[in-house]
Amino acid sequence: MIYHNVFGLRDVPLERCASEIGDLLGIEMALRESDYLGEYFLGEGSDFEVQVVGQPDPEGEPLESEHSNYEVIIYVDGSSRFDSVEGRLIDGSSITRLSA
Repeated sequence: MIYHNVFGLRDVPLERCASEIGDLLGIEMALRESDYLGEYFLGEGSDFEVQVVGQPDPEGEPLESEHSNYEVIIYVDGSSRFDSVEGRLIDGSSITRLSA
């Protein structure tokens, strides 16, 4: 089974969040750019992929409209729910599960 996990984080810069997520999951996060997402970070493990993306997108629209109050969205697709990510504190802000 593949889980499509979505997490959110407030008040933490994109780069800082990506670095912490990479450390937590033991992966290297690489800066990427796309017309749709703008600048984002991508990391891959043996059975999962992580994208750390800022909101809003380059057009000024939220990627997750129901959660537009989160400046950073973390997508984790893989074979687990990645419960270790939820509740993790980065610079005093807690990572919140938005959907699984």
